[in-house]
Amino acid sequence: MQRYPAIDLARQAIAKECPQNVDLTLKPWCERKVMVVLGDGDPGMSADDYYPNVARLHGELPEKLLDDVKAAGIAIHTLCVGDHCAEVITRYRPLFLLSTGRYRTSSFIPSLRLAPACPGPIYWPVGGHTHLTAGRTPLSTYLDLHCHSVASDDSRATVEQYLKWINVLRKRGFTIDGIVLTEHRMFDFDIDYSQLAAEYGVLVLKGAELDTCFGHMLVYNITRGLAGDIDFGDVKMDGRELIKAARHHGGFVVPAHPGRFGIGLVEYMEQGEVFDDVTIVERVNAGSKPEENQRAEALCQNGGYLGTAGSDAHLASHIGRAVTEFKADVRTEPQLVEALLSGEFRPIYIEETAAVAVG
Repeated sequence: MQRYPAIDLARQAIAKECPQNVDLTLKPWCERKVMVVLGDGDPGMSADDYYPNVARLHGELPEKLLDDVKAAGIAIHTLCVGDHCAEVITRYRPLFLLSTGRYRTSSFIPSLRLAPACPGPIYWPVGGHTHLTAGRTPLSTYLDLHCHSVASDDSRATVEQYLKWINVLRKRGFTIDGIVLTEHRMFDFDIDYSQLAAEYGVLVLKGAELDTCFGHMLVYNITRGLAGDIDFGDVKMDGRELIKAARHHGGFVVPAHPGRFGIGLVEYMEQGEVFDDVTIVERVNAGSKPEENQRAEALCQNGGYLGTAGSDAHLASHIGRAVTEFKADVRTEPQLVEALLSGEFRPIYIEETAAVAVG
């Protein structure tokens, strides 16, 4: 592979400042072919102020670095932090970001969270203080796949409270990209959390937790077709039929807390029930007792099931206690189903994300 000296110098300078940073080899840059340069700005910045700032920022980058970036065929997009940030990052999905290092704060981190494929900003220490950022695996997404808001009859947390707490977790060094709301026995097609998601930089997807004759089941990518075929309020519905209906309509079902005493899938398996269509179960449920999660662990190990993780949060401070790490860029409910079907994921507790945290 051809080497570009100025890019290598940038990599070395950053590695010296921040040895725990992402693997700053040239290869990922050239694969993605996009680099975004971030500079200072504010949400209320007018175009008259914005574009001169962009020009100044671009001028602060070493000429040799720009030459090598161009020679490597990497597109470079320069912008100031503010209203433009999320749009550009979402559009171009850069693998890496470059900054002049003027920020000590993480004012643009919420926008970065809208592009979970990005492992985190890389800073060129031109001046000021360099904000140190640990690396994370490219093309990975950390999601809490099981939580309930006040829309569920037994939860006391609003969605906004969850998103605020997630940003508290990030400040503590943990990584979580988003949540899947799995309200009890219901699904609201009309409610839209996109504005809240953008405000707090947290992905919000929607699913449901349904009661069946074989325990509780988490349903992902709910379509109107599925909602028309299944009575979500039927607490005695046939779990096997739910699994088949979900797959027919492009969804996916994961039995919730299978090791929970009395209502978990393990209880029914011990009674002789067989579930040929079940391939994935909730392996880690942060709301379950340790011995219940041990039963789920044994089920996965002995039965060959893949496992997800979720907090099963009903209180704001419980969100994100367990997450599923996907080796994919998950942004929508259909992409979530694809990621589940790929089998490229693992259940982890939030403490395990600290080594790859951003923020």
